[in-house]
Amino acid sequence: MKFLIILKNNPFINSSASSNRWKNLLTSISNFYDIELLIIGGYLNEEEKLEYSNSGYISENISYSYQNQIILKSRLKRILFKYILFYLSLILKRKEISKALEKKKYDYVLIFPIIEVMYFYSFIILKNKNHKLIIEFNEYPEELYNFSTNLLQDYFNKKETKLLKNKIVPNIDIYLVMTLNLLDFIKKKYLNKPTAKFYHLPMSVDFSRFDNMKFTKWKDTPYIAYAGSSSFIKDGVDILIKSFDIIAEKHQEFNLKIAAFWESDGGRMIELIEKSKFKSRIFYLGSISGNQIPELFKNSALLTLPRPNSKQAQGGFPTKLGEYLASGIPVCATTVGEIPDYLTNNESVFFAEPGSVDSFANAMDRALSNPELAQKVGMGGRKVAEIHFNKDVQAQKLHKFLQNL
Repeated sequence: MKFLIILKNNPFINSSASSNRWKNLLTSISNFYDIELLIIGGYLNEEEKLEYSNSGYISENISYSYQNQIILKSRLKRILFKYILFYLSLILKRKEISKALEKKKYDYVLIFPIIEVMYFYSFIILKNKNHKLIIEFNEYPEELYNFSTNLLQDYFNKKETKLLKNKIVPNIDIYLVMTLNLLDFIKKKYLNKPTAKFYHLPMSVDFSRFDNMKFTKWKDTPYIAYAGSSSFIKDGVDILIKSFDIIAEKHQEFNLKIAAFWESDGGRMIELIEKSKFKSRIFYLGSISGNQIPELFKNSALLTLPRPNSKQAQGGFPTKLGEYLASGIPVCATTVGEIPDYLTNNESVFFAEPGSVDSFANAMDRALSNPELAQKVGMGGRKVAEIHFNKDVQAQKLHKFLQNL
């Protein structure tokens, strides 16, 4: 059977949470299906174009092709492409692309609720639908919370919602949904095709990324690590910095390393670091590549996820948490969404109340003050991840589900 997966960026290059999750899953799903990745968002940099030609193979059963050859190196290029050039290229190449895709006759087409992906599907493929359409939801749709910072973003976010409801939802055959809370919501809000099927697909982790790396624990000063975004409302990095300020005097041997891609609140995050009494011990690493993640995690003393109780947190499940747990390093996290459904305080995680600096500081202090307990909690967290988030297990279950259909 043949799978076409339409993505904005190459998941084997991009280090976003969604890309990491699907990169993990694709390597296992390819044991059962022939997979073609259609990458519509261009190249992120020159290095990507050197490594990946216009089309080729990532592995025996995973092929790829780039719909656009543009290199989006500068911010201006990315903006122009997102709002103008992408749509213009589809209009100019519509017939050519349609004919090429029609010949291949896919059994399944997988898309994501991203405006470029949905527009490409509805404009190029939908008219000749002779496949099962699959969509993945890993968080509540954009309409329920708005991260827009300008009128143009707001316009396109509303357009995305309209496109999802009017063009995509009526044609969906299979929903892959990350959490049970979200699955229940999607069933009530977006089901208008009685024959559509739903499948709970938790996040997936490639354990080999952490098992096959050189372990150089604390080669410099011991440190606490965080990976995520600079957003306060989404990931709570402000809570982490303030919590570190509380415990830094007691735990003077530990630094704090923040690997965060620049999102909303980035400037405020830097201000918080600069105002900290312990700013010389807080290191902002920027956005690091997926290849650097295992080393950052495995060589840390503690991994942190201070996520607030937002609408996004209630419906989603942080991919980064699965990777944290797979490393075997103890984790401090907040009791949001479905995280408490998998983890137990002081057994597989050090829990804190969402939105509370004092509570998160207390959780970090408990972990750092009890090395033996912390080690047990780290191993307990890894066992949970092995049971629920192993990519091979998830791929086998998904394959069985599709077979039964």
